[in-house]
Order: sequence, then C-alpha cells, then structure tokens
Amino acid sequence: MIVSDPGYFHAPAAVLAAGARPVAVRAGYRLDPDAVAAAVGPRTRALIVVDPANPYGTVLERDALAALTALAERRGLLLIHDVTHGALAVDPDAPPVAVAASERAVATFSVSHCWGMAGARLGFLAGPPAFVRGCLRLKAALTRLNTNLISQHGALAALRDEAYLRAAERTIRANLAHLEETLHGIPGLRLAVRPQRGLACAVEIEDGATSAQELMVALFARRVAVYPGDGLGASIAGTTIRLNLSNPDPAVMAHVRAALPEAVAEAAAGRWRVPVAELLERKGTARARRLAEAVRAGA
Repeated sequence: MIVSDPGYFHAPAAVLAAGARPVAVRAGYRLDPDAVAAAVGPRTRALIVVDPANPYGTVLERDALAALTALAERRGLLLIHDVTHGALAVDPDAPPVAVAASERAVATFSVSHCWGMAGARLGFLAGPPAFVRGCLRLKAALTRLNTNLISQHGALAALRDEAYLRAAERTIRANLAHLEETLHGIPGLRLAVRPQRGLACAVEIEDGATSAQELMVALFARRVAVYPGDGLGASIAGTTIRLNLSNPDPAVMAHVRAALPEAVAEAAAGRWRVPVAELLERKGTARARRLAEAVRAGA
C-alpha cells in the first residue's frame, strides 16, 4: 500500500496491522502523482491520500487528485482519500477539498478534529455501496461494538453547526499569525509552509540548530506539547515539529512565545542530547538507531 512521507502517522501502522507492507513515497508539501505512479508495483493494492496533507495543511490540487484517481482505476487500486482536516479553511482563499469520485475510491473523515469531538470516536466512510457494506460487516465481526447514541446525536448537531467551524477558523488564523510573529524573532526556526486547511502547522528547524526530538523534550519541560517529525515520516524525522493551532485561549500562544526561544537555546546547547539519544537506542529498531546517530552527531 502506498503512503506518503511525510504523512499521517497512523497510516503505516494501519497498513501493517492489516498484514500489508507500507511503501512510502516522498511527498514534500504535496503528493506528486508521478512519484506515486513510479512506486506502484505488481503487488500494490491501495493508495492512501491524506488531504489536506499532514502535517502541512496543503490541499491537493484538483488535477493531481484526478491523476491519482485515474491511476487507481487504471491499475485496479483502492484509493483511500482521508479528508478529515478539510472542513477548516486556514487560508480564506483556500480551495475546497474535492473528494475522489470513482468506484475505486473511498473517502473517510471524522468529527474528532475539526468539530472538536475527540472523545466521540466517530468517523465516516463513503464509497461504493458493496465495499462500504463489506467494511460494516467486518467491523461488526471484529468488534461487536456499535457507536453509542449520544455520540451519534452529538455528531449530527456538530455537522449542522456552521457557526462553530467559522469560529474555529478565526481561532486558527489568529494563532497562526501569532506564531508567525514569534518565529520571526527566533533564528533557526521557520514555518515550513503556510497551511491552507486544517488545525495544525509544521515548523522546520534550519541549519541543524538542534533536532526535533531535543526541541520536543525542551518544550515539553515547559508544558508545551508538540509532535516530532519521526512520527510523520523518515524524510523530516529530525528537522520538523508539528504544532496544533486550535486552542481558543490566547494565553496558550503567549506561553508558546515565551517558551520557544528558551527551549531552542536549551536544546541547541545539548541539554537533552544524550538522554534523547539513549532513549532512541533503547528502542532497538533500525530507524530509531539512525535517528539516535543523527542526534548524537549534533554534539
């Protein structure tokens, strides 16, 4: 199954859990249909497209989605189109997320993120009726659990609440503007790309100032939670952190502004280098060992 690198961190794990093998395609800020086509082989069965892209919030252009849909039809692949973060427009002029329309495509999203209902654990799947019916039967056979009625009614109310989405967009735009001002005053950090949709952004560490893992720990020590690049793909493992922009409390971004310069200075000075490298080495995987070597090389 084709996945993007960087990309949504649950996709490769889900592929492995299904007994398949994830094949990562370097994506940059957007998935390139030509790169995907070159990665398709005789054993390829599916393609996972996260749109807007995680962690960048960039929207796949319509021509690119059409090319990926045509590729799926031509090669007999299942195109899994995850549009979970598409409901929130960070850029007022952002194009809408177009859903792949094909008998070879299914679309999936949830109310957990854009509608602020993480505890509801409620998602949706749309596609060819026979395929979706098969997924329902498999779910019933594996879990024997139904989505509770409270979550269902809560999701229905949320999906009708356009005012909530508009308020969430205003919050995310304000937080992004605040973060951009903060980053202007911190050498070694920059916004990777301005997100078009979603509720998060990616911050890149320039010129090897420190590693994403050391910066994550330094921020966590200051009660700021970020996601390091190693969970998003090998291509940005040590150079990128993902930051959530959805908290409506202005004090949160003010705290980030105060904590970020201190955390960068502490991480760059090597305060967390050895413990982070040792933790990665204890993981015992080839990927963790490579990352540990890169962290130690920053000394």
